[in-house]
Amino acid sequence: MRPAADNGGVVMLDRAKVSPRFRVHHVFNPKSGGRPAVYVTEVRRRIVGGIVMVAGLLEFVAVLLAHADAALIFIGVAIIVAGGNYALGGESGLYSVNDDGSLGEYEGKAKPARFL
Repeated sequence: MRPAADNGGVVMLDRAKVSPRFRVHHVFNPKSGGRPAVYVTEVRRRIVGGIVMVAGLLEFVAVLLAHADAALIFIGVAIIVAGGNYALGGESGLYSVNDDGSLGEYEGKAKPARFL
């Protein structure tokens, strides 16, 4: 890793170099050297997934208020789970930070062991 010369050799995320379709949620600094990583999600997927989850919640509440068959509640739960999976899917996950402060390679959805 080549350290950045303008900030004392520390690699930092430059939010101006992150695509507007991503939202940065957390920056992980490694315990023992190496590149930091950032957890990002896709803004559009979060909005659409949230709308789907609200629709599932409304179905859930409607079944309860209508005193309908309890088995119909599972449809609402399935819609909520599907919305959550969609919201956190796509290109959301951990990315390494390049020397210039931009997003680097995709590292997956789970927190790597080097940050534990």
